Amino acid sequence: SMEEVTVLFPASLAILIPMFSAYRLANFNIDTQQNNSFIGLPTPALAIFIAAIPHINHEQFPMFFDIQFLTIIAVITPILLVIKMPLFSLKFSYTENIISRLNIFRILLITSTVILFFVFKFAAIPFIVILYLILSLLNNII
Repeated sequence: SMEEVTVLFPASLAILIPMFSAYRLANFNIDTQQNNSFIGLPTPALAIFIAAIPHINHEQFPMFFDIQFLTIIAVITPILLVIKMPLFSLKFSYTENIISRLNIFRILLITSTVILFFVFKFAAIPFIVILYLILSLLNNII
């Protein structure tokens, strides 16, 4: 029936996540340039993003229980794994100036993570991942 198709098709798109994760992990093993930064979203970041969704309070964030929204997530997040966008790592370096732009972004991310987690608990995780992407994008632009 049409109703089954409207649920099965979006659900089947979720297969993109493990497929792109496997591709990313295989690629990461042979990549030599991802020591101090990541190129694309790290697989563990996406894993905790997805794992957090069932723990989200649906009254507070109803969009995480909307099939269209979840379909968009199932399509966009695998692309973020393989996109050629540099994302900063949280590794602080002794050779780097303590108040470097990168360290400011790192401290901002860590501080925001703690605050968001206290306020929203598991619901914070997807927003923390999005914040990480935004801060990395700003770091690339500046």
